[in-house]
Amino acid sequence: DLRRRFSIPQNDPVFAFDATGTIEDLQAYWERMVIVDYDGSTGLMALKIYAFTPQDAEDIANAVLQESSDAINKLSERAREDSTRYAREAFEAATIRVSEARAAVTDFRTKNQISDPTADVASQMGVLSSLQQQMASALVELDLLRASAQTDDPRIGQYERRIAAIQDRIAQERDKLGVGEGGTGFARILGDFEKLKVDLQFAETTYLAALSSFDRATTAAQQQNRYLATFVQPTRAEASTAPRRPIWLLMIGLSCFFIWASSVLVYYSLRDRR
Repeated sequence: DLRRRFSIPQNDPVFAFDATGTIEDLQAYWERMVIVDYDGSTGLMALKIYAFTPQDAEDIANAVLQESSDAINKLSERAREDSTRYAREAFEAATIRVSEARAAVTDFRTKNQISDPTADVASQMGVLSSLQQQMASALVELDLLRASAQTDDPRIGQYERRIAAIQDRIAQERDKLGVGEGGTGFARILGDFEKLKVDLQFAETTYLAALSSFDRATTAAQQQNRYLATFVQPTRAEASTAPRRPIWLLMIGLSCFFIWASSVLVYYSLRDRR
Protein backbone atom coordinates (compact mmCIF):
# COMPACT_ATOMS: atom_id res chain seq x y z
CA ASP A 1 0.00 0.00 0.00
CA LEU A 2 2.60 2.53 -1.12
CA ARG A 3 0.07 5.25 -1.94
CA ARG A 4 -1.15 5.32 1.68
CA ARG A 5 2.33 5.11 3.18
CA PHE A 6 3.77 7.86 0.96
CA SER A 7 0.83 10.25 1.42
CA ILE A 8 0.60 10.19 5.22
CA PRO A 9 1.52 13.89 5.76
CA GLN A 10 -1.55 16.01 5.13
CA ASN A 11 -1.20 19.27 3.23
CA ASP A 12 2.44 18.60 2.32
CA PRO A 13 2.79 19.34 -1.40
CA VAL A 14 6.60 19.28 -1.27
CA PHE A 15 7.53 15.86 0.22
CA ALA A 16 4.30 13.83 0.37
CA PHE A 17 2.88 11.89 -2.56
CA ASP A 18 -0.45 12.84 -4.04
CA ALA A 19 -2.63 9.77 -3.51
CA THR A 20 -4.56 10.56 -6.70
CA GLY A 21 -1.43 10.41 -8.84
CA THR A 22 -0.94 7.94 -11.68
CA ILE A 23 1.21 4.81 -11.58
CA GLU A 24 3.88 6.73 -13.48
CA ASP A 25 3.86 9.42 -10.78
CA LEU A 26 4.19 6.72 -8.12
CA GLN A 27 7.14 5.17 -9.97
CA ALA A 28 8.89 8.56 -10.21
CA TYR A 29 8.22 9.17 -6.51
CA TRP A 30 9.50 5.67 -5.68
CA GLU A 31 12.83 6.44 -7.33
CA ARG A 32 13.14 9.45 -5.02
CA MET A 33 12.30 7.46 -1.89
CA VAL A 34 14.28 4.29 -2.60
CA ILE A 35 18.01 4.80 -3.23
CA VAL A 36 20.15 1.87 -4.47
CA ASP A 37 23.93 2.15 -4.32
CA TYR A 38 25.94 -0.62 -5.99
CA ASP A 39 29.69 -1.01 -5.54
CA GLY A 40 31.05 -2.83 -8.57
CA SER A 41 34.45 -3.49 -7.00
CA THR A 42 33.06 -5.39 -4.03
CA GLY A 43 29.73 -6.52 -5.46
CA LEU A 44 27.87 -5.07 -2.47
CA MET A 45 24.55 -3.29 -2.83
CA ALA A 46 23.29 -0.76 -0.29
CA LEU A 47 19.60 0.06 -0.07
CA LYS A 48 18.28 3.22 1.59
CA ILE A 49 14.55 3.64 2.13
CA TYR A 50 12.85 6.95 2.91
CA ALA A 51 9.40 6.99 4.52
CA PHE A 52 7.39 9.14 6.90
CA THR A 53 7.45 6.63 9.79
CA PRO A 54 10.20 4.25 10.94
CA GLN A 55 7.84 1.30 10.70
CA ASP A 56 6.91 2.10 7.09
CA ALA A 57 10.57 2.38 6.11
CA GLU A 58 11.36 -0.98 7.70
CA ASP A 59 8.32 -2.65 6.12
CA ILE A 60 9.23 -1.35 2.66
CA ALA A 61 12.83 -2.49 3.10
CA ASN A 62 11.71 -5.99 4.10
CA ALA A 63 9.32 -6.13 1.17
CA VAL A 64 12.08 -5.09 -1.25
CA LEU A 65 14.40 -7.69 0.25
CA GLN A 66 11.77 -10.43 -0.09
CA GLU A 67 10.95 -9.50 -3.69
CA SER A 68 14.65 -9.38 -4.54
CA SER A 69 15.20 -12.83 -3.03
CA ASP A 70 12.26 -14.19 -5.02
CA ALA A 71 13.63 -12.66 -8.21
CA ILE A 72 17.08 -14.14 -7.59
CA ASN A 73 15.53 -17.55 -6.92
CA LYS A 74 13.57 -17.35 -10.17
CA LEU A 75 16.74 -16.43 -12.06
CA SER A 76 18.59 -19.34 -10.47
CA GLU A 77 15.77 -21.72 -11.30
CA ARG A 78 15.65 -20.44 -14.89
CA ALA A 79 19.42 -20.83 -15.23
CA ARG A 80 19.27 -24.41 -13.94
CA GLU A 81 16.34 -25.16 -16.21
CA ASP A 82 18.15 -23.78 -19.28
CA SER A 83 21.38 -25.59 -18.49
CA THR A 84 19.66 -28.94 -18.04
CA ARG A 85 16.88 -28.63 -20.63
CA TYR A 86 18.83 -29.98 -23.60
CA ALA A 87 20.36 -32.79 -21.57
CA ARG A 88 16.95 -33.71 -20.20
CA GLU A 89 15.37 -33.68 -23.67
CA ALA A 90 18.13 -35.95 -24.97
CA PHE A 91 17.67 -38.26 -21.97
CA GLU A 92 13.90 -38.42 -22.50
CA ALA A 93 14.36 -39.18 -26.19
CA ALA A 94 16.87 -41.93 -25.36
CA THR A 95 14.46 -43.36 -22.78
CA ILE A 96 11.67 -43.54 -25.35
CA ARG A 97 14.02 -45.08 -27.89
CA VAL A 98 15.28 -47.83 -25.59
CA SER A 99 11.71 -48.57 -24.48
CA GLU A 100 10.58 -48.93 -28.09
CA ALA A 101 13.56 -51.16 -28.89
CA ARG A 102 12.83 -53.44 -25.93
CA ALA A 103 9.15 -53.56 -26.88
CA ALA A 104 10.10 -54.52 -30.44
CA VAL A 105 12.26 -57.40 -29.18
CA THR A 106 9.45 -58.57 -26.88
CA ASP A 107 6.90 -58.42 -29.73
CA PHE A 108 9.27 -60.36 -31.98
CA ARG A 109 9.70 -63.13 -29.41
CA THR A 110 5.95 -63.28 -28.78
CA LYS A 111 5.11 -63.36 -32.47
CA ASN A 112 7.63 -66.07 -33.40
CA GLN A 113 7.38 -68.01 -30.12
CA ILE A 114 11.18 -67.95 -29.88
CA SER A 115 13.15 -66.65 -26.96
CA ASP A 116 16.62 -66.77 -28.55
CA PRO A 117 16.76 -67.49 -32.30
CA THR A 118 20.54 -67.88 -32.08
CA ALA A 119 20.21 -70.87 -29.75
CA ASP A 120 17.45 -72.37 -31.91
CA VAL A 121 19.58 -72.02 -35.05
CA ALA A 122 22.49 -73.64 -33.26
CA SER A 123 20.21 -76.52 -32.30
CA GLN A 124 18.94 -76.89 -35.87
CA MET A 125 22.50 -76.80 -37.19
CA GLY A 126 23.32 -79.64 -34.78
CA VAL A 127 20.41 -81.67 -36.17
CA LEU A 128 21.51 -80.96 -39.74
CA SER A 129 25.10 -81.95 -38.95
CA SER A 130 23.91 -85.19 -37.39
CA LEU A 131 21.78 -85.99 -40.46
CA GLN A 132 24.71 -85.31 -42.75
CA GLN A 133 26.87 -87.67 -40.72
CA GLN A 134 24.17 -90.33 -40.93
CA MET A 135 23.94 -89.69 -44.67
CA ALA A 136 27.66 -90.16 -45.12
CA SER A 137 27.64 -93.33 -43.04
CA ALA A 138 24.71 -94.76 -45.03
CA LEU A 139 26.40 -94.00 -48.36
CA VAL A 140 29.57 -95.73 -47.22
CA GLU A 141 27.64 -98.80 -46.06
CA LEU A 142 25.72 -98.86 -49.36
CA ASP A 143 28.93 -98.76 -51.37
CA LEU A 144 30.40 -101.59 -49.30
CA LEU A 145 27.24 -103.65 -49.70
CA ARG A 146 27.18 -103.17 -53.48
CA ALA A 147 30.77 -104.27 -53.67
CA SER A 148 30.18 -107.51 -51.75
CA ALA A 149 26.54 -108.46 -52.42
CA GLN A 150 24.44 -109.33 -55.44
CA THR A 151 22.54 -106.59 -57.26
CA ASP A 152 19.23 -108.12 -56.20
CA ASP A 153 20.14 -108.15 -52.51
CA PRO A 154 17.15 -106.69 -50.55
CA ARG A 155 19.51 -104.88 -48.20
CA ILE A 156 20.51 -102.58 -51.05
CA GLY A 157 16.92 -101.34 -51.35
CA GLN A 158 16.73 -100.78 -47.63
CA TYR A 159 19.88 -98.63 -47.66
CA GLU A 160 18.63 -96.70 -50.66
CA ARG A 161 15.30 -95.97 -48.96
CA ARG A 162 17.15 -94.93 -45.81
CA ILE A 163 19.39 -92.60 -47.79
CA ALA A 164 16.36 -91.08 -49.55
CA ALA A 165 14.64 -90.50 -46.21
CA ILE A 166 17.76 -88.86 -44.80
CA GLN A 167 18.03 -86.66 -47.91
CA ASP A 168 14.40 -85.56 -47.52
CA ARG A 169 14.97 -84.75 -43.86
CA ILE A 170 18.13 -82.79 -44.70
CA ALA A 171 16.20 -80.81 -47.32
CA GLN A 172 13.47 -80.02 -44.79
CA GLU A 173 16.00 -78.91 -42.19
CA ARG A 174 17.75 -76.75 -44.78
CA ASP A 175 14.40 -75.15 -45.63
CA LYS A 176 13.85 -74.39 -41.95
CA LEU A 177 17.27 -72.78 -41.73
CA GLY A 178 16.70 -70.85 -44.95
CA VAL A 179 19.62 -72.39 -46.82
CA GLY A 180 17.56 -74.51 -49.16
CA GLU A 181 16.07 -73.53 -52.50
CA GLY A 182 13.53 -70.78 -51.86
CA GLY A 183 13.76 -71.30 -48.12
CA THR A 184 13.58 -68.39 -45.68
CA GLY A 185 12.76 -69.86 -42.24
CA PHE A 186 15.29 -69.31 -39.50
CA ALA A 187 17.58 -67.25 -41.73
CA ARG A 188 14.96 -64.51 -41.99
CA ILE A 189 14.01 -64.82 -38.33
CA LEU A 190 17.63 -64.70 -37.25
CA GLY A 191 18.29 -61.69 -39.49
CA ASP A 192 15.33 -59.79 -38.06
CA PHE A 193 16.34 -60.69 -34.52
CA GLU A 194 19.95 -59.58 -35.06
CA LYS A 195 18.70 -56.25 -36.42
CA LEU A 196 16.45 -55.73 -33.41
CA LYS A 197 19.26 -56.77 -31.09
CA VAL A 198 21.66 -54.26 -32.65
CA ASP A 199 19.02 -51.52 -32.40
CA LEU A 200 18.48 -52.40 -28.74
CA GLN A 201 22.21 -52.34 -27.96
CA PHE A 202 22.61 -48.98 -29.69
CA ALA A 203 19.55 -47.59 -27.87
CA GLU A 204 20.89 -48.79 -24.51
CA THR A 205 24.31 -47.27 -25.21
CA THR A 206 22.68 -43.97 -26.18
CA TYR A 207 20.50 -44.13 -23.07
CA LEU A 208 23.49 -44.60 -20.76
CA ALA A 209 25.36 -41.73 -22.44
CA ALA A 210 22.31 -39.44 -22.19
CA LEU A 211 21.81 -40.39 -18.54
CA SER A 212 25.43 -39.60 -17.76
CA SER A 213 25.19 -36.24 -19.56
CA PHE A 214 21.99 -35.39 -17.70
CA ASP A 215 23.59 -36.22 -14.35
CA ARG A 216 26.61 -34.06 -15.16
CA ALA A 217 24.41 -31.16 -16.29
CA THR A 218 22.29 -31.42 -13.14
CA THR A 219 25.37 -31.46 -10.91
CA ALA A 220 26.89 -28.47 -12.74
CA ALA A 221 23.62 -26.53 -12.49
CA GLN A 222 23.42 -27.14 -8.74
CA GLN A 223 26.95 -25.81 -8.35
CA GLN A 224 26.14 -22.55 -10.19
CA ASN A 225 23.37 -21.19 -7.98
CA ARG A 226 22.73 -17.48 -7.64
CA TYR A 227 21.64 -16.27 -4.24
CA LEU A 228 21.09 -13.04 -2.35
CA ALA A 229 23.04 -12.80 0.90
CA THR A 230 21.88 -10.06 3.28
CA PHE A 231 24.90 -8.60 5.05
CA VAL A 232 22.88 -6.11 7.10
CA GLN A 233 19.22 -6.76 7.78
CA PRO A 234 16.71 -3.90 7.47
CA THR A 235 16.77 -1.80 10.64
CA ARG A 236 14.34 0.68 12.10
CA ALA A 237 15.52 4.26 12.47
CA GLU A 238 15.31 5.93 15.88
CA ALA A 239 15.51 9.51 14.63
CA SER A 240 14.48 11.26 11.46
CA THR A 241 17.34 11.95 9.03
CA ALA A 242 15.32 13.68 6.30
CA PRO A 243 14.32 16.20 5.30
CA ARG A 244 17.13 18.32 6.69
CA ARG A 245 15.07 21.39 7.51
CA PRO A 246 17.90 23.74 8.57
CA ILE A 247 19.76 23.07 5.34
CA TRP A 248 16.57 23.50 3.31
CA LEU A 249 15.77 26.76 5.07
CA LEU A 250 19.33 27.98 4.55
CA MET A 251 19.24 27.08 0.86
CA ILE A 252 15.86 28.75 0.40
CA GLY A 253 17.06 31.85 2.26
CA LEU A 254 20.21 32.08 0.19
CA SER A 255 18.27 31.55 -3.01
CA CYS A 256 15.83 34.33 -2.07
CA PHE A 257 18.72 36.61 -1.15
CA PHE A 258 20.48 36.05 -4.46
CA ILE A 259 17.24 36.58 -6.36
CA TRP A 260 16.60 39.80 -4.44
CA ALA A 261 20.20 40.98 -4.97
CA SER A 262 20.08 40.21 -8.67
CA SER A 263 16.77 42.04 -9.02
CA VAL A 264 18.16 45.09 -7.20
CA LEU A 265 21.26 45.14 -9.38
CA VAL A 266 19.21 44.88 -12.54
CA TYR A 267 16.88 47.63 -11.35
CA TYR A 268 19.68 50.10 -10.52
CA SER A 269 21.51 49.25 -13.70
CA LEU A 270 18.47 50.05 -15.80
CA ARG A 271 17.83 53.26 -13.83
CA ASP A 272 21.45 54.48 -14.29
CA ARG A 273 21.20 54.01 -18.05
CA ARG A 274 18.28 56.39 -18.19
